[in-house]
Amino acid sequence: MRLSKHYVSATLCQLSIILPFQNQVDFLETAHDGSECLIQVCADLSEETTRTRELQELEFARRERPGASGLLLCAEKPPPEAKFPQGLRVETLWKWLGRPRDSRHV
Repeated sequence: MRLSKHYVSATLCQLSIILPFQNQVDFLETAHDGSECLIQVCADLSEETTRTRELQELEFARRERPGASGLLLCAEKPPPEAKFPQGLRVETLWKWLGRPRDSRHV
């Protein structure tokens, strides 16, 4: 996994933007305690083919970084019939951005 590192805040975390390759997630967040969160961002999860593609990319990255948690951020709530792997957090972007900074990486 190739990373381009960008420091968001000296006190918050390190955010790495994943360089565009097939089967890669959008961001890797590293908290000060060393814990990692792979973040995939998707505008619309209503189509099953889109969900499948986004989940495959996230699961591929989680195999490369087995200790990292996974987060799928989307613009709208996913449809009720959507199924997601156990241990994967799915949140709307607006809800995630409204959280205090120190609780986003949970």
